[in-house]
Amino acid sequence: RPDDAALTPVTLELPFGSLVLWANTYTPYFGPDDVELLRTLGVMASLALERCRLFARERAALEAMEEAQRMAHVGSWRVDLATRGAVWSNEQYRIYGLEPGSPQPTQEEARAMVHPEDRERSIHASDRALRDLEALDMQYRIVRPDGEIRYLHARGQLVRDRTGAAAEMIGTVQDVTLERSLQEESQAARDQALEASRLKSDFLANMSAALNGGISTTD
Repeated sequence: RPDDAALTPVTLELPFGSLVLWANTYTPYFGPDDVELLRTLGVMASLALERCRLFARERAALEAMEEAQRMAHVGSWRVDLATRGAVWSNEQYRIYGLEPGSPQPTQEEARAMVHPEDRERSIHASDRALRDLEALDMQYRIVRPDGEIRYLHARGQLVRDRTGAAAEMIGTVQDVTLERSLQEESQAARDQALEASRLKSDFLANMSAALNGGISTTD
């Protein structure tokens, strides 16, 4: 081969980048077949690296979402409308008092965890949303395996496939126990204030009546 061509780089364009071949006096000559083989190997390596990059990005996004859910006490779920199979996020497991990664509760097991006083209403609301393909928005209580009662707010919406057919229902479950407790404490404080005001008014009215009665007797 010519000496001047031996140092000429060969650039192979790949789907995600390029491969540059440098030939010199210590490397073998790259013939057309060699270059085509290297191009094929380069394409395979480029695609593999891109898949790894996308996987790392998706993994980072998933970890960020799980951390955000954990901090906000919001779990997520999805239901396949064809199989009625459900998938829970790790935070939803925690909200229900279950260990993330443990066996997915069946529909019957999940419904059995709903507080008895809320069970019929929540089952009716969820069945109606799945049957009529409408949005879901409801509050209910659950009883965790350790007996603790938690207040939850569930929201869901329909997702359609490319043909427009209903494919799945996705949504969130937020633990609103703390907010509910604060609301109840605030309401109790307002009720106590109103009762105190009423007692004060009654006391002043009684005192006024007594004083008026005493003055009338003296006169």
